[in-house]
Amino acid sequence: MAIIRPMNFNSGANAAAYEYWCGLVRDDILPARRDIQPDRMVRFLPNVMLMDVIRDPDLDFRFRLIGTRHRNFWIKDLAGCRIRDTEQQGPGTVIWNAWEKVANSGLPMSTRAPYVGPKKEIYEIEDILMPLAEDGRTVDMIFVCCDYIPKP
Repeated sequence: MAIIRPMNFNSGANAAAYEYWCGLVRDDILPARRDIQPDRMVRFLPNVMLMDVIRDPDLDFRFRLIGTRHRNFWIKDLAGCRIRDTEQQGPGTVIWNAWEKVANSGLPMSTRAPYVGPKKEIYEIEDILMPLAEDGRTVDMIFVCCDYIPKP
């Protein structure tokens, strides 16, 4: 399993989420959705998203849960939407490629991207994508913690 050191995060929420997820991993067995306990995620819960991994007929992702930080930040509520149906997030995009890597490898991944949008105080978006698997191996959900990093 790849190790990402929490000190590499600009976001305290992302570092806390990764530390929490690491505590759920047992040997080479990935945690499942049922292992996630919201009452233990108070520090970063508003930044959490859960993404279903859909493999049939083609790979896709669906927003299962969207934390209040994102719902208050985004213009549109994407809960229940598939990524292929959203603008600027479909196959071939940076975000899609990251989710695909996590879904196929079972390894966590952190990404950073410059923020492009109307909120002038935001500098970049940083996230940590952590795989979940009901059977401990086949990724069926991605546990995401995402934060908006202000300009220095």
